[in-house]
Amino acid sequence: MAAVLCYHLWGRRNAYIFQDQFKSLETITAMAQAEIAMLREINLQSSSRLEERTTTTTLNQSWQPLEWPLFKVNFDAAYDKNSNRMGLGIAMRDSEGSLQACLIASKEQFFSAAQAERAALQSAMDMCIEMGMNQVIFEGDAKAVIDAINLKKEDNYWYGQEIDDLQQLLELHPAWRLSFTYRSVNHATHSAARKPLRKLMRECG
Repeated sequence: MAAVLCYHLWGRRNAYIFQDQFKSLETITAMAQAEIAMLREINLQSSSRLEERTTTTTLNQSWQPLEWPLFKVNFDAAYDKNSNRMGLGIAMRDSEGSLQACLIASKEQFFSAAQAERAALQSAMDMCIEMGMNQVIFEGDAKAVIDAINLKKEDNYWYGQEIDDLQQLLELHPAWRLSFTYRSVNHATHSAARKPLRKLMRECG
């Protein structure tokens, strides 16, 4: 953590001197914490790649509806490191596959892809709460995030409170479930999540 903070402080100094850009200490700390969290995610994901390679036949599977009265909510996030922005895509379908609700949005002040994925899931759960949806299965392709939530273990990392909040929401809704799915199944929400970022890039470009 000390090494990462020193690196960002050095970059902050150079950006201030040569580019007249200033970043607060809070931003520097958040960025350093995010990079450490991303390193942990990469380590977790690398251990699961071998398992994914042995199940390549599942990569071409398609979205499958559920039995009534269950609803399926797919969520995904896209993250732009240069602007610290995220885009999210959420799609709710009934047991026949008919679209019941969707949400596309962008948010600022995000410092890692995992933080963006957790925010997308939080938004999906909030949407279901507002709609009074009790029989729901949430699906996403961020395996490390989903595993961290489903393990239900105490998390001492800086984003542990976010994990705890999501775990508590699942506990408050016993009929809710959270499961991992491959990108090929989650393609629609993945494309939707990227739209707000592409729009912002066009507006800024």
